[in-house]
Amino acid sequence: MSFDIRAMVAQKANKRGRYSQESFSEPIMPAYEICYLDQDGSLTYKFSATCDDDQRAKILAHAMKLPSAKRLEVWSGDALIYTRPSLVLERRMMDRQQLSA
Repeated sequence: MSFDIRAMVAQKANKRGRYSQESFSEPIMPAYEICYLDQDGSLTYKFSATCDDDQRAKILAHAMKLPSAKRLEVWSGDALIYTRPSLVLERRMMDRQQLSA
């Protein structure tokens, strides 16, 4: 018998000391690409991370952000999951600047 601290349950090994496949049926965690851009929109740095869900990927992106990065994006494959500042907010700010000029 062994203990898997991730599952918090005891698991019984088979006669050869190996675990059955069903004992390791952990969910596959999605991979994310976290990108940081400068004020011109050029990529300054990026990294890949494996997170439980989109929310944790967003939190990680903010936690790893350097002050020099002006924008961050979280991607899951080809899908943009999150961006800050948001594109809608950026457009509103640009429209206000054009109106005041």
